[in-house]
Amino acid sequence: MGQYGTFHITTNAEEGVQWCTLPGIPEMLIDNLIATKNLHGALIHAFCILDDHMHIILTAGQKGVSNFMHSFKRNSSRDVRPRTLY
Repeated sequence: MGQYGTFHITTNAEEGVQWCTLPGIPEMLIDNLIATKNLHGALIHAFCILDDHMHIILTAGQKGVSNFMHSFKRNSSRDVRPRTLY
């Protein structure tokens, strides 16, 4: 059973690495946020992307907030990781 309602989520970059605002990364995060919103039927009220973390205010859709965040983080990691390897 998922968690339902409106939530303020803070999601941190792995080990505090400041990659969230590297060129092209915010756009990928936003694209993944929109795709996940559509997939889960959620409402995104606001979000803020900072160097090493991101804030999201959302109303979870039919699959709940845990499934939403799992999907968002999995897809974002897949898309972002190849661009952030040093």
